[in-house]
Amino acid sequence: GLCSLPVENPIDIYLANCPVTDEAVLAFSRHLVNLNRLSLLGTLVTDRCLPVLAELSGIQRLRLSQTTVTDA
Repeated sequence: GLCSLPVENPIDIYLANCPVTDEAVLAFSRHLVNLNRLSLLGTLVTDRCLPVLAELSGIQRLRLSQTTVTDA
């Protein structure tokens, strides 16, 4: 799974339009310290996963359009 990806190199993950939930983001984000780009476009994520995503200091591009994530 995602948690077994090598962590030496920057990682780009595109999960657009997959049934990804907040719980999945919370589970895999702590294992992917070298996450560079993450596309969650059209997934089931909400504002609940934002604090964890904010801790990913190496992330350069994050796509959250077509989700229920708000500007709040």
